[in-house]
Amino acid sequence: MYEWERHGTCSDAVLKEHDYFEAGVDLKDRFSLRDILSGGGIVADGSSYNVEQIWDAINHMTRYKSWIECNTNKSGNSQFYQVCMCVDKSGHNFIDCPVFPKGALSVSSSLPSRTS
Repeated sequence: MYEWERHGTCSDAVLKEHDYFEAGVDLKDRFSLRDILSGGGIVADGSSYNVEQIWDAINHMTRYKSWIECNTNKSGNSQFYQVCMCVDKSGHNFIDCPVFPKGALSVSSSLPSRTS
């Protein structure tokens, strides 16, 4: 319910709650972030990448601007946390994400060798 109220209600005129989540699952099945990143030269091998490199890889492979967030792990190291790829109200087409302050981070982050 939280995800729907926080993110899905903007598409309420087009998609009801169930259809919204179904569209999300469909996008997940059609687009692998791991494949998008590796296609852009970002691989999960323990190497460090800065946010701009990750953003450029996603933008190059999808042709859309995404939002990238990093956080700090328990050891105090910056790490890749999440990518938000925005979609239109139909839930089926990617669009450029609005500019978010956290999307402009320019820190070096490592991408662990194993991601889930």
